[in-house]
Amino acid sequence: MDTFDKNMTKQYVLIGNFVASCDLLEHSMLNCNGVVFERLSVYSTRTKEFWLFVGAYIFLTLLSGYLSCLVLAISSVDVTTVRVIWRTGKKSDKALATKMFMLIRRYHQVIVALVAINASAIETMPILLDRISNSIVAISVTCLVILLFDDLVLVLTYLCYPISFPLGYILDVIIGKDVGHLYRRQELKELISRHGPRRDHFQSLFEKEEGKLTEPTQFSGQLSSMEVQVIRGILGLSKKTASDALVPLDKVFMVDYQDEIDKAFVLKVLKCAHRHIPVYSSSRKNIVCCISARRVLRVDPNFRIPVYKFIRSTSLTPSECLSVFTVPESQPLFDVVRKFRLGTLPRLAFVVKIERRKIIEVIGITSQQDVLKAMFTDEEPPPPKPYKRDKSSADSSKESNGMVDTLSDIEKPEQSRCLNIIFVSSGGNTRRRFLGSFARA
Repeated sequence: MDTFDKNMTKQYVLIGNFVASCDLLEHSMLNCNGVVFERLSVYSTRTKEFWLFVGAYIFLTLLSGYLSCLVLAISSVDVTTVRVIWRTGKKSDKALATKMFMLIRRYHQVIVALVAINASAIETMPILLDRISNSIVAISVTCLVILLFDDLVLVLTYLCYPISFPLGYILDVIIGKDVGHLYRRQELKELISRHGPRRDHFQSLFEKEEGKLTEPTQFSGQLSSMEVQVIRGILGLSKKTASDALVPLDKVFMVDYQDEIDKAFVLKVLKCAHRHIPVYSSSRKNIVCCISARRVLRVDPNFRIPVYKFIRSTSLTPSECLSVFTVPESQPLFDVVRKFRLGTLPRLAFVVKIERRKIIEVIGITSQQDVLKAMFTDEEPPPPKPYKRDKSSADSSKESNGMVDTLSDIEKPEQSRCLNIIFVSSGGNTRRRFLGSFARA
């Protein structure tokens, strides 16, 4: 496009093969075929507009660098870590994690908004600089400023290298290179829970987990609900003792040493539905031994044999009359598990209260089953299910034995528990040995 003057008030502009007639107006304005053009002037350093554009350029530069750092910071936030801190951290940490939820819940929307504002600021910077300089200077300076502020950490590393290298080497020697976040037990338990069955990804991450959970597949990295339960239980095992895995003594079905084996006694044994029954003398905390329920059912109830005579009978085998093993209530559950594994304890033992190395009282019983429940769950184990018999078999047994159905004085089956402890007598000397197992009939 070429411009040539015909006179002082009219100009002709050559655009390709066409010539446009333009009239020169006041204030450096040009009217070309009805279209008015104004001359773009460059502001000098003495004008207020110049410093206004400079201030706006500096502001956009700082805003661009701040938004770039903010995008990098939000992108590096781990959602799982924030969730763990929100559930298991301190009050101050929970407050900060709660504030982060508003950003993390709408992660992609926040990232898009920050990137859009950053791009708008970067595009506006050369336009502002072009008003106080030429186009080449505006583009060159803007590119240099963006490179410096976007890679600010890298630039500062090179500038401070003579100081940062020796100090960083000393810190690597003292602290170590592998500096990472170490989780507490509660944080580990919550982290394991986050790897368990969960809902669909499109659902909200921070709503209450209600509804159907997605079980892990063969190719997924999730853990099954049983795996999560086992790992969480083992992580909390160090704080548990034998008292956390016991059944209270008042919920154990027991018989008196002086009781007679009659029809009511047999009904109690049938109602208990366990393999072995503990025997106490005078007090429930004074345990004598345990007798086999199957062996008791073989006794004719019409003879009304006392329990102590039944225990002293020579026809009982070692598996039918069992001795007692004790465990202190304050003993760590890790030690109880180790003793069960090594065989120094049978599969069931009495939990006792000890003061000054003396047994004060018996407070309950524990078994391998109870220890496993305490290991693999954070909640208290559910009560044992009551024994249910078939009505037809129960009626037939009543008719054949002629037993009376009067069980008002019998303990409830939900509050009963039977034992299996071994007593071995050899050559007049008593020695303890594990022979049997705790099981239900």
